[in-house]
Amino acid sequence: MAGKDLNKKELRRQRRQREKTQRERAALRKRAMIWGGGVFVTILIGVVLFQQLNPANQVGTVVLDQGNQHIGSVDEPHVPYNTTPPTSGPHMSGLWQWGISEEPIADEWQVHNLEDGGVIIQYDCPDDSCPDLKAELTDFVTQLLADSSLRNPNSGTVHLILAPYSGFRNTPASSGQRIALTAWTRILYLDTVDRQKMMEFIRAYLNDDHHARGAG
Repeated sequence: MAGKDLNKKELRRQRRQREKTQRERAALRKRAMIWGGGVFVTILIGVVLFQQLNPANQVGTVVLDQGNQHIGSVDEPHVPYNTTPPTSGPHMSGLWQWGISEEPIADEWQVHNLEDGGVIIQYDCPDDSCPDLKAELTDFVTQLLADSSLRNPNSGTVHLILAPYSGFRNTPASSGQRIALTAWTRILYLDTVDRQKMMEFIRAYLNDDHHARGAG
């Protein structure tokens, strides 16, 4: 009888040991699944962020930053801009008025507005050759200027400009397209008023300040 009791105890001990081992293995598999899932989610988030932040995947063409140098007048010699219209580089110390301009704006004035988180929409229509395009752009920008959600938090103004521009249609980069949207180191050419594409550009870069430390 004593031998049988010992056998029973040993069997119970072995059964408890097997159950313990099974629980430990199950817990280990669970931790591995949780850890693996966390790693997968982290990698997925990283991939998404990379896609979003990668300049090649952002709306518009990325342009080399030409700096924030101030100049005293539009006639002061400076390095040539690397796009037409410009997207960075030497500029006047003051700002051009936000809103709709009937006259072309000198490049040197435009750049400071871009530095202040502005987006400039310009159209190249020699001799008023595209009044319908101008009217459509004017209607579009008028609506945006009245949109309080687009206001710059510092100035309380919508940092948008619409203006005519002569000559960018002749540049190879534009491929003859009639509309140019510019932000700091970003440019987008269009031939029609693609409101969805334009809003993608505006929302991507509007109010993104690019002042160098200590610059005005």
